[in-house]
Amino acid sequence: MLYNQAQALLQRAAGAALERIAGDRASSPWRVRPLLDYLEKNLFDPDLNVDQLKRACGVRDNSIAVAFHAAVGQPPGAYISERRLETAGRLLRETKLPVWQVSDLVGYSSIQVFSRSFGRWAGKSPNAYRRGAADAVTSPLPSETATLPARDVLAPASQPVALLRQFLDRGRTEELKAEELWLAIKNRPQELQRKVARQGLGFQSAAFFECLLKKTRLEGRDNRERGVEIAVLAVESLAALQGHLDPAELVGLEARGWAWLGNAYRLKLDFQNAETALQEAERRLARAPDDLLAHGEVLLNRGALHWYQRRYEEALTVEALALETFRTLERADQMAQALIVQAAVYESAGNLHGAIPVLLEARALLRDQPEPFLNLAISQWLLISFAQTGAAKEAEALLPDVKAIALEVKSARAAAHVTWVEGKVEQLRGNLEEAETRYLEALAGFDRLDDSYHAALVTFDLTMVYALTHRFALLVESASKMLQVFAAVGLPRESLLALNVLSQGIASQDTTQELLREINKGLGQVKRDPRRQLFRP
Repeated sequence: MLYNQAQALLQRAAGAALERIAGDRASSPWRVRPLLDYLEKNLFDPDLNVDQLKRACGVRDNSIAVAFHAAVGQPPGAYISERRLETAGRLLRETKLPVWQVSDLVGYSSIQVFSRSFGRWAGKSPNAYRRGAADAVTSPLPSETATLPARDVLAPASQPVALLRQFLDRGRTEELKAEELWLAIKNRPQELQRKVARQGLGFQSAAFFECLLKKTRLEGRDNRERGVEIAVLAVESLAALQGHLDPAELVGLEARGWAWLGNAYRLKLDFQNAETALQEAERRLARAPDDLLAHGEVLLNRGALHWYQRRYEEALTVEALALETFRTLERADQMAQALIVQAAVYESAGNLHGAIPVLLEARALLRDQPEPFLNLAISQWLLISFAQTGAAKEAEALLPDVKAIALEVKSARAAAHVTWVEGKVEQLRGNLEEAETRYLEALAGFDRLDDSYHAALVTFDLTMVYALTHRFALLVESASKMLQVFAAVGLPRESLLALNVLSQGIASQDTTQELLREINKGLGQVKRDPRRQLFRP
């Protein structure tokens, strides 16, 4: 029954478009009528294009396009697009179908192409069009079909396949195929993975590319080198889509791929390759002027690189542009990512009070979004910011949310982070013994994950506990370990923090020559770093 409802939903929404085609067919010359007849039956087939239309009607003469234009007032491609967009407009006005499903239902290969086409046709984005039409709905389509789950639409074998493909969202089918392919190759040798990515294995959309972008962000959190490898796969996977996608769409995807490769290099602290990759992305943007998503993601990652390079004013300027771009696209998750970079810049510049409202805005954006990792990162960061500014009540109030999100994420890394922030809260409460216990648990968790950077950050909090409890031998030992980690990853600001703590230990007791050598090593690195003027001892 649901399948029949799906047919009725599409046919009713397409009523005006199909009537227009029927009317044009009745008044057109005999040569053009077969084309219009075929269009009426296959308007929403995602594979429909002018060449297919000519082949299906047994036409080889290119003059048929001229005859078609003369008969109906538009070239075939524009005529197909307008009829589809008319139908999409009604679906947006009169149902609650998500935009991606409307896009697929009317035959578009991707939501990016649909959004650009719809914006040119309606003068506004699909979501803005839907909001503007909310008070002017007429002849609403059946509400019970507005949110039909695709998994429940089961057609018997005798039903036409084309309509089923439209409703089931071919893009979602390819997403599942992409996930299955990734599971099959993720643990295979890198050269085999690259070979599979370049071959494409029958993908007609960017589903595998999008899957790889997601994996480079997820897996790159734990393994920076792996993040780079997967980003390379994403860029290489686009070669297989030549001829399957609109050239403008493909170059936009290339820009996005290079941008996320640049981000992966940034996280690995390889700034030279990060800069090269982002320049490749920016060169491609010139050939994709209408691809707002590509522009936004390139800006997002460019701003993040500026942040790592301590170019704070440039980072804030670029992230403001990224935020505005994502706001136009109504992409809450990516708006939040741009805000996260802005908050990071404020914090790095020593303005924690400036970072907190930005983090609160990012958290509000993600309230209804299925982004547990981002939610956890923001909530944890916000809690730590509250703790560092002495806002004890706000930090304590946030702790239950952080723990709940961590349970949803279900990862050892999330558990270590939560234990860390629990220590922060206990320290705020004055429970130093309990804080020390939590910090040691978090430290053990990060050590098991080989996450020396976060282990060093937890160690810094431990040194504060040791200082407050006058255990200077432990303080000096912990700070020495911290200094080695921060120096190894090239973070002079953090090295100076370690040196500051070390100085407290040295002021309280004698120290070894080995420890003094470590101090001089850290100071030498800071003095040689071209960014030293940004830091204050």
